[in-house]
Amino acid sequence: MAATREERQGVDRGQYLAPLLGIMMIMIDGYDLQSIGYVAPEIARAWSLDIAAFGMVFAAGLAGTIPGAMLAGPAARRFGPGAVLKMSLLVFGVGTGSGLAPQCRSC
Repeated sequence: MAATREERQGVDRGQYLAPLLGIMMIMIDGYDLQSIGYVAPEIARAWSLDIAAFGMVFAAGLAGTIPGAMLAGPAARRFGPGAVLKMSLLVFGVGTGSGLAPQCRSC
């Protein structure tokens, strides 16, 4: 039985890159959601707050994933998963950068 064209070509560089990018995005997303858990006790101590006051902060972080998940699936079917992935990265990057902007006193 003769080998198909795909079998003769082997693995493309993009086939290695796609899972690597996916893993990196999952790690960044996990860091984004979990980082508040590390800093909340320090913020509560510095601002003299009860740690229970951060319940809404934790809930908001998780509740923000619900609309994203509900919108990403239909958008991926309509525009393609690559376009949705790029747009998600852009929104994440702009959001992260805008969170840093108020901290910049010399800007």
